[in-house]
Amino acid sequence: MHRLATHPKHHEGVSSRALGKHGDYESSQSYLDSLINYVWPSYGQSSYKLADMTNLYNLSYLGEIYVGTASQSFLVIWDTGSGSFLCRSTYCDGCPSATRKFNYASSTTWVKQSPQTEKTVTYMDGTQLKGYYGTDRVCPTSSDNSCADNFKFTAIHTATGLRDYEDGIIGLWSGNTLNSLYDDATMFMPKMTADSTITQKVFSWYMTGQSGKSYIDFGAPNTAVYSSPSSLFWIDILSDDYWWTNRVTGVRWSSGVPDTSTEYKYSSKKGLTDTGSSCLIGPKAEVDYFKNTILNTISGVTSHSGWGTQFDCSDANIATLPTFELLFGGYWFEVKPEDYIIEFNSSTKKCSVCFSGYSTIDYWILGDAFMRGLYSIHDYDNLRMGFVPFVGSTKKVPVKATTTPTTTPPVVALNLDTTIFGLTVGEFLIIAVLVVIIVGIVVLLFLFCYAQ
Repeated sequence: MHRLATHPKHHEGVSSRALGKHGDYESSQSYLDSLINYVWPSYGQSSYKLADMTNLYNLSYLGEIYVGTASQSFLVIWDTGSGSFLCRSTYCDGCPSATRKFNYASSTTWVKQSPQTEKTVTYMDGTQLKGYYGTDRVCPTSSDNSCADNFKFTAIHTATGLRDYEDGIIGLWSGNTLNSLYDDATMFMPKMTADSTITQKVFSWYMTGQSGKSYIDFGAPNTAVYSSPSSLFWIDILSDDYWWTNRVTGVRWSSGVPDTSTEYKYSSKKGLTDTGSSCLIGPKAEVDYFKNTILNTISGVTSHSGWGTQFDCSDANIATLPTFELLFGGYWFEVKPEDYIIEFNSSTKKCSVCFSGYSTIDYWILGDAFMRGLYSIHDYDNLRMGFVPFVGSTKKVPVKATTTPTTTPPVVALNLDTTIFGLTVGEFLIIAVLVVIIVGIVVLLFLFCYAQ
């Protein structure tokens, strides 16, 4: 997630919690509960489907998880950008009373680690979670055959920055690392595969927009959702970190700008696919190129303290806004307006673009805005990711690059709307000065007449 988590021994993950950072939207627990589908279908004994996830305004995807014996259910972020499971618990005296908490005393299979060990995870947006290590049964569905037994996770005792409707975070990173300090006991998918009837160490994200249903398949991918079996392709992940990574090496335009033929080169920074991140995040100069190009096609763009920019949603015509493609792992991935436009305030109908550039980072976080419309397969045994548009998706099949981009993208300045009541700042100041002069003259005339 766009939380760069740190641990005394290793980096925990990268997560972009745009909802937490920009949270103009709030949702009650009762509202979220009403959206959860508690029926847990399966494709067969060797694979299970996580029930429909809760999509919070295209900013965050939350799904159920079952912990303990008897099982207790929680609503958590399923996050490919981090590697541990942390869940609110009854250790957490300061947690809101309305939130669900793991009651360790009610679970007959909970074992607190001895000697007591505390874990602290701090994410990039300032969210900090602290808790005690322990082991218990953890399941992605209500089926006993899908569980990881004696799984090591953190029962949260202090949570700063976690939203009331977020009961925790479960990491699904690749764990593909040469770091000897890495604790593979906290890897959920390998542990679940070892303990359950799932035979393939694979999970697959089916991620739609708000009008569709999103979920995760555990075990064998569901080939029935592929738009075309021949459209599936694989990208090997890099071997020197924890995440599902390859490199971002270019950008080009598909529509909405005059030049759709030039392929621009990027500096070959690592990019990680991160389901715990809302947006596309990367090096500032490279993000600003497509971000500012897009914003300059929208009228009335002004600054915003949280999102950076804002505009009336009615001014963002999804049908005509630019579509661009990022070159990731040697394939061109399409990013469409419906992926990157976010309505962050429903009462004022204000929108923004889900891009962030930072001069302090040298990697990319390819969040939900990048992954929507794709069925993305995460294969632990073969250390690779598979991608294919699902049936009904408007995303085109990513295309393998045939050439290497060599053209440096131009610097594009952002043209913010600085008008006041439809006037430029200069025009407004001139009129304001004239008004002051006229008012002053009127006051002087009044005083003169009154003195007579």
